[in-house]
Amino acid sequence: MASSLKRIIAMKLQHKTAGLMILTGSLALLLVTVISMRINSTNILQEKYESLKAFAKELSSRMDSRLKANIAITKTLASTPLLSDSLTASNLEYSSIYPEERNKIISELNFKWMHTENTADPFIQKYLDNPAADFLKLQQVTLPGVYGEIFLTNKYGVVTASTGKLTTLAHKEKYWWESSYFNGKGRIFLDDRGFDTSAEGYGTWGCYTG
Repeated sequence: MASSLKRIIAMKLQHKTAGLMILTGSLALLLVTVISMRINSTNILQEKYESLKAFAKELSSRMDSRLKANIAITKTLASTPLLSDSLTASNLEYSSIYPEERNKIISELNFKWMHTENTADPFIQKYLDNPAADFLKLQQVTLPGVYGEIFLTNKYGVVTASTGKLTTLAHKEKYWWESSYFNGKGRIFLDDRGFDTSAEGYGTWGCYTG
């Protein structure tokens, strides 16, 4: 009886030991699997990160090249004698008016512009159909897809020529105009415009005063 009891106890102990060994082995295997999965996951994430990083760098380089090319085109346009002469004449015309009277005239013109919906109206056509405006429209045709709209303003922020009817005629109070005008020194200014209602699309806003 005692011998039989010892065998039963021994068998139970062996079974418990075997069970513990199996459980320990399973836990160890599970732990190794989890660690391996985490390592693989980390490697995959690292590979994706490096891939996205390379893509972003390439995209940034392309955008930089495109912006530089567009800036060069804009500077070339700005130095065209036809446009320079047009702006010089407009600046002289507005400079000959006393400041208070000039501001009043600009405000009245801007109000009329904003409340004249018909683009065929002679008042609107004065700005859309002149030698400078025709030249700007030609640039749109020559470089399709590059420009949503092109327009010129004199040093008082008033449009002198445009490829289409803008929301306003006066722009002096707008941040992008002030940034580009730069107290009369002139510089390139780029801005992410989001959706532009005048151009009817998304794009980057670029302006240059020189």
